[in-house]
Amino acid sequence: MLTGTDVRRYRKQLGLSQIDFARQVGIAQATLSQIEIGQITLSDDHLKKLERAFRGPKYELSFAEFQRQAEQEHAERLSALMARQDQYVTLRAWRWSESFDLDAVPPSDGDAGLVMVRSSGRPLAAVQLNRRSAHWGAGEILVFEHCQRNDVEEGDICLVKAKPPRARRAKTMIALAHKTPSKHGRVLQFEPLSPVSAVFTATDETVQVYLRAIFRCRYL
Repeated sequence: MLTGTDVRRYRKQLGLSQIDFARQVGIAQATLSQIEIGQITLSDDHLKKLERAFRGPKYELSFAEFQRQAEQEHAERLSALMARQDQYVTLRAWRWSESFDLDAVPPSDGDAGLVMVRSSGRPLAAVQLNRRSAHWGAGEILVFEHCQRNDVEEGDICLVKAKPPRARRAKTMIALAHKTPSKHGRVLQFEPLSPVSAVFTATDETVQVYLRAIFRCRYL
């Protein structure tokens, strides 16, 4: 559906002032001004008057042709917008604590609000950090996406469910990824940032779940 902005754009293309354009259409200049700024909605009667006033071939771009083009542009923009929305998901963020468990539902008082992020269709988790560190600010939200070990790059901040050597049980932690040389190639290791503990090598025996940070924001 055409808007007042479209009418203004068409008038500018013709190079007419509001007074001359309104006179040719057969409406008051004040009415045209209100249409262009959206105070008056375009009616069917307005559209008919515009089509009669600006016909081809006198006008190289008749109003009828302009209307078809504008409506097609509106449809294409709406289609593109809906396509982009399909790629986003609204996610609940949870307040991080060192007792956070990926296998358990967080308590209701751990709700930190909502955040919208681009999604690839993989599982996501979002946590809000309560304390400032060298890797994030106080209150910053990190969004993590489920991945495979080979997806993790040097310097990635990851949320992992791991059972490091000598640990009694698996624990969820935020860790910094490192790729170190070895005789078998490059080995993936994790430096736990919260809770802080010793660096450990990522193997099928130690890491049960890999999620890497794909988005971060300071405010909900």
